[in-house]
Amino acid sequence: MALVSLANSQELTAKSQQLTANMSEHLYIDSVRVDTESLEPFARGLTSERRAVLQPLLAFLREWWGNEEYVTVQTSGSTGTPKRIRLTKCAMRRSGLRSNRYFQIEAGTRLLLAMDLRYIGAKMMVVRALLAGAELIVVPPSSHPLATLSVAPHFVSLVPLQLHHTLEAPAERKLLSQAEQLIIGGGAIHPAVEAQLSTLPVAAYATYGMTETISHIALRRLNGPHASPLFYPLEGVHLSQGSDGELIIEDRLLYPEGPTLKTHDLVELQPDGGFTIEGRADNIINSGGVKISPEPIERKLSATLGIPLSISWVTDAALGQKLVLVLEGDNLPEGLAKSLDETCEQLLPPYHRPKEIRCVAQLPHNDNGKLDRRALQQLLRSTASPH
Repeated sequence: MALVSLANSQELTAKSQQLTANMSEHLYIDSVRVDTESLEPFARGLTSERRAVLQPLLAFLREWWGNEEYVTVQTSGSTGTPKRIRLTKCAMRRSGLRSNRYFQIEAGTRLLLAMDLRYIGAKMMVVRALLAGAELIVVPPSSHPLATLSVAPHFVSLVPLQLHHTLEAPAERKLLSQAEQLIIGGGAIHPAVEAQLSTLPVAAYATYGMTETISHIALRRLNGPHASPLFYPLEGVHLSQGSDGELIIEDRLLYPEGPTLKTHDLVELQPDGGFTIEGRADNIINSGGVKISPEPIERKLSATLGIPLSISWVTDAALGQKLVLVLEGDNLPEGLAKSLDETCEQLLPPYHRPKEIRCVAQLPHNDNGKLDRRALQQLLRSTASPH
């Protein structure tokens, strides 16, 4: 999974520029070929029920084939206030071509669109189909995106919550196993879910990226002989670290003239170019002067306990921010508190052990399935006395 040569990046850039010039993109929706000329006749021929499902896609295609050189995209808001940003269509084409080349998406490939089209992950599924002249299978965003399908798509993109529910439904799990490739983005993948994927024949990848990088710029294989704990950057992507360990991204394919993007993600870079994500700088909890990243603690406890949980904090007179283990559920099961204490003692150094356990009816997530840490903070302020 090494980086390709600069010549290949230049080849993709040239092809992207050619596509931009002739605007020859098309895709298939409900087995009908749709391009800029046939979009409106296609829309008029839809039933009212199908038009309601396809309305977000039709709106995006109108924007894509419009005169503006930009597309407006909403960020997820998982680490701050959601905002709308503009991305150039040229850069989106380059990103789409890179993914199509990596996953060998071409005419005849069936891609599943099952996510909210306000966000970049869904928009790029459409762009990939457009650039390849592929078939786009469109279903409403839901927790069970494969439930209404009878034929497996070739290429599937899901958020972790959708994947979890799909694997829990036998018929949907069987259909997913018949797909060729699966990418998962938008949040961390639970170790139990990753273990389930190890038994499926579909080639599954965790993705790393964000709105500003126009979808994924790195992939981690989750199953098969090439499974790895490391993300590897795609062609044209150069990675480095800031003084505090934050990942810095330079994408020479999407933006040959720059700029670089300094993220808030704390990573560990390996000599072969791979990396692991250790946490986020803006999630750091300062407890008694010790800076603690919640994500590694969550991964260790989740792998052992197998229950929905998160690490957060509450204000404390002595520590400033006191570490709290938050469990999903109305009440703490009898006897679990002692078991949790023992588990934390075994797995975590003293300063990283939660000082309290709280229960919330449901851990809050935003629209694309990521844990909403700001909403969790608000929940903690309103929860009953600690356990």
